[in-house]
Amino acid sequence: MSKKHINFLITGLFLCISSFLLTGESPAFSFLVSPSKVELICEPSGKITFNLRVINTEKRSQGFKVYLTDLRLTREGKLQFPFPGKEKRSCAEWIEVKPSKFFLQPFETETVLCSVNVQEGYEGELYATVMVESEEKALFRVAVPVFLLIKGKELVKKVSFLPVKVERSFNKNVLQFTVPVKNEGNVRLKVEGRARIRDKWGRVWFEFPLTSRGGTIFPESIRYLKANIRESLPLARCFLEISIAYKSSYENKTTKTMAIFPFDLENWSAGSISLYPLPFVVNPSLIVINSASKKKSAFVEISSVKDTNSLSFRASLNLSPNSCRVEVVPEEFVVLPGERRKVRLNINIPDNPQGNHYRRVIFHGAEAEKSSLSYGVTIFTLSDKPRRKCHLLSLKVEDDIQPQLVLRLKNPEDAFVKIKGIINMEDERGMNLLKDRPFDQGEFLVFPGEVVNLTAALPHKISPGNYIVYLKIFSGEKQILQTKKKITIK
Repeated sequence: MSKKHINFLITGLFLCISSFLLTGESPAFSFLVSPSKVELICEPSGKITFNLRVINTEKRSQGFKVYLTDLRLTREGKLQFPFPGKEKRSCAEWIEVKPSKFFLQPFETETVLCSVNVQEGYEGELYATVMVESEEKALFRVAVPVFLLIKGKELVKKVSFLPVKVERSFNKNVLQFTVPVKNEGNVRLKVEGRARIRDKWGRVWFEFPLTSRGGTIFPESIRYLKANIRESLPLARCFLEISIAYKSSYENKTTKTMAIFPFDLENWSAGSISLYPLPFVVNPSLIVINSASKKKSAFVEISSVKDTNSLSFRASLNLSPNSCRVEVVPEEFVVLPGERRKVRLNINIPDNPQGNHYRRVIFHGAEAEKSSLSYGVTIFTLSDKPRRKCHLLSLKVEDDIQPQLVLRLKNPEDAFVKIKGIINMEDERGMNLLKDRPFDQGEFLVFPGEVVNLTAALPHKISPGNYIVYLKIFSGEKQILQTKKKITIK
């Protein structure tokens, strides 16, 4: 057997394993098909061809048949193969295979010619499946997805958010998030998602990835992105911030989009709730400035995430003790569909050596003849010469969903303090479990006198035993806490 033939066998074996994982069939490895996926770019009408190679890896002869099906990717990320022509973007009926039936001796190879007659009047990407099936008693088949991109038409890459479902598992103390994302474009998209939960002040309490079993969304289809987190939110009302990065198989450019979902745990009594996105995004949510400069300007960007109507905005200021003075320019404005609008905040800071000031700017946005929805930006001022302290009240390991360290910290001063942590953890043998690990929340702003629970995720489940945690906490470049704690996990 030639070296080329051996390489084909090895390559085909991996392709076959991959195909069976996709189709859900039990691997029997009685034959191999190459390539495992076909991507074609063609003119709006005309003909294009490609070849499939089938090799019989059995020591006995066997017959084969080749036929077409549609290709469907469910919301849960499972491949299905309906009858040809059932799906909206099917090109299965355009493809002719020759030969459609053949017989192979042991280790013999057959080349199948696949001809695609492209029809007029279509745009974007279409798809089908070439199915190669053994005619032996033990049914065995390999699915080869075919993706066909029509040239001359603009690639439309766009995703939209549907209502997010949040389920509460009381016995496991878990919140389960299901985020439906719809591909509004005309090509496949590869997506990656992340979520943040912010309090009304804009502080991030949780940040976590959204999983999606491969992350591919077919055109005009919906995929579910999911995540489970521990139900330990220290607040009743907050905001779920979903960020999606996506790109097509035909370009390297990545596009990002975001949506904000108001999240109210206070009135949640049922087993699940649905969260609906705001029709706009405000960024940033939190602004921290140094009180040494008495006058300062900052900019907030407001963008529309709907394509329907323009949004009319007005800004209001929430009163708060020792608040700084803020002028919003302009106070009223309109954001067109898809537009990004910058608003300037002129900030005048009172003369206070502690710098203990904050102010919330609320943006109220509404479509014509609809109720307004609001989202706030918080401005904090920090003194350039503050009294900065931080006390560690307790330290423990939680190990039910994602193993993590939970650090209960207190700001004992009468001014805001912005902290970041560096955590190291080792076992009795001196083996590192954490190395220079920051807080999951990143740099975190703590109110005067506030007690907060910050976390650091552990890489895996921790075995029972004794451990040492080394903690350093900084405010800016200044170290304000260093301690070593012994913990026992039973």
